[in-house]
Amino acid sequence: MKTRILTQFAPDIRERGRRAPAKSATENHVHLHSEFKLDNDLADLGDVFVRGPLHEVCFDLDGETALGTLAEVYSYRILRAFRSHEDGKLVWNRLVLRFAHDAFLVAKSWGVGYIYAGSAAKAEAILAEVLTVLGDVPKPEEPAFYMLRRDGSDITTDAIRNVPAALGDEFIDLAYGDDARGWMDSFTCRTQERTGGLTILEGPPGTGKTSLVSELIRRLRETHMFYVLPVSSDGTLTSPDWVSFWQ
Repeated sequence: MKTRILTQFAPDIRERGRRAPAKSATENHVHLHSEFKLDNDLADLGDVFVRGPLHEVCFDLDGETALGTLAEVYSYRILRAFRSHEDGKLVWNRLVLRFAHDAFLVAKSWGVGYIYAGSAAKAEAILAEVLTVLGDVPKPEEPAFYMLRRDGSDITTDAIRNVPAALGDEFIDLAYGDDARGWMDSFTCRTQERTGGLTILEGPPGTGKTSLVSELIRRLRETHMFYVLPVSSDGTLTSPDWVSFWQ
């Protein structure tokens, strides 16, 4: 956690016996924009601190998940909210909360938050409160598949979490055809209604079989588990020793 103090003085301060020229609103705006590292549509927040102390606290947060939680818990404190429409849903970009006339929180989806306040005590109190709120938020589990290994009569699995990036509905329609998402929905229903069975994805190299399975892993991670069997162990599929595992 880091805290810094910026003190601005009233424009009637004297320097070398002469009155310092008053700064225009534009000059103050530019200076505070630079000091706050705020985007243009947020720079006016700095006007609150033109003639007083500024305490800044920077802290890490869990990106979009944290912004959604803050927006829900502090809905009555929202000063500005920025979201964008991506892959058919609204995602958070930035959120600005006002805790007092001289206390603000700016949270950004790339994992950083800033608290600006007129006193150190106020900034630290807001930080403690916000961290308590965010501490109750479970981090989303990363998608994964499980590599099967056989050690004698024992069967072990290793979670592999470096799943390729999500494809998105538009790309799936383009790469696999308009009926691809319908097949994915059907696959989901069939595998939830019964246990056992075998699904074979067949196609020449480079046609997107691995990418499609990776997308299924992402989309179904809360209801399904995906196992990978090395080609060298394909005989395991019909081995009596593995019947209990597949069940």
